[in-house]
Amino acid sequence: MIDNHTVHIIIKEKLTYGGGSSIRDRLSNALNLIMYDRENNHPGDPDYAAAEHYLYSRWLISWTGAFGYPFLALGAGGYSLVKRLLPAAALQAMKTGKGPVTPYDPEQVAWAKRGADDGMIDFNAVIAGHTVPHDPPDPM
Repeated sequence: MIDNHTVHIIIKEKLTYGGGSSIRDRLSNALNLIMYDRENNHPGDPDYAAAEHYLYSRWLISWTGAFGYPFLALGAGGYSLVKRLLPAAALQAMKTGKGPVTPYDPEQVAWAKRGADDGMIDFNAVIAGHTVPHDPPDPM
């Protein structure tokens, strides 16, 4: 079960320690941090998985804007569907790193959607000339 407050703290921590001179640099660095941390220190942790899904979606849409939404929706929706339908053993065959694939959780999907929405805010902020990403919204 995902703890939304913990996910929020993880995201804020990665955005804070990621550093960078632009919104996209900070998001890229935060994404790299969460991917490393999830893989090496928190494999299988659903809170880290949700935070990674959020940061990935936010990073992607910060670069692509509205153009990326359909591709993210198709990719994330398809991935979620596969995670829902496959038995646990088959699900683990999909893993790409050291840790296990986390099971389907609608909260993970919700965090990915929030990341995409925040990525759109970042995309527009970049166009307006801002350099610091806004904080993620409070937990759901």
